[in-house]
Amino acid sequence: MYTSVGVLSEYKDGLDVKDILTKMIDPDTNTITFKQGQRFNDVFGKDPAPFHPKILKVKYTVGGVPYEESILEVVTKPRVIGKIAAKIEVAEPPKPPEIKLRVNKAVYGAGSEGHECDVTEFVKSMIDEETDCITFPKTMKFNECFGGDPAMFQTKTLSVDYTLNGVDRNVKIPELRKEDVLITDECGERRFQ
Repeated sequence: MYTSVGVLSEYKDGLDVKDILTKMIDPDTNTITFKQGQRFNDVFGKDPAPFHPKILKVKYTVGGVPYEESILEVVTKPRVIGKIAAKIEVAEPPKPPEIKLRVNKAVYGAGSEGHECDVTEFVKSMIDEETDCITFPKTMKFNECFGGDPAMFQTKTLSVDYTLNGVDRNVKIPELRKEDVLITDECGERRFQ
């Protein structure tokens, strides 16, 4: 039964999904598997209680032994219903890797006192947490992004001190460059012309 979790809900009888679940049984394992992130409204094609949290309640027997499972409407971790569900735990999804890239300091300017600015927070905000990298497109205009030109008529660089996989590194990126620059595992102490 797919129904509202609210005891007093007018939809307390819910939606009978026995036929749909029966069609979902894997004949090789005699189980039904729900993937993480799966939404029951999509699986069952209907919302039995709009604007109410819902739950799937399944009663079944394996070898004459009765079981009951309850799953919230949005599957937060992989769930298996059936014969093997009573015998093994479903593996938890892998934890996301820890962030390996950390920007310690970023300074943009001509390298002389008073002719540079701290842009650490801006560069930190550029970290792509999924790939643990920072991309500086060749079309990125540092003067515009970093709030102005700290050293008029002088050649400027962006110096980034960062830690990647526990190793402290530095990269100096020229204001004008012919290619995109990535800070990744492969970057290291790269020199630009």
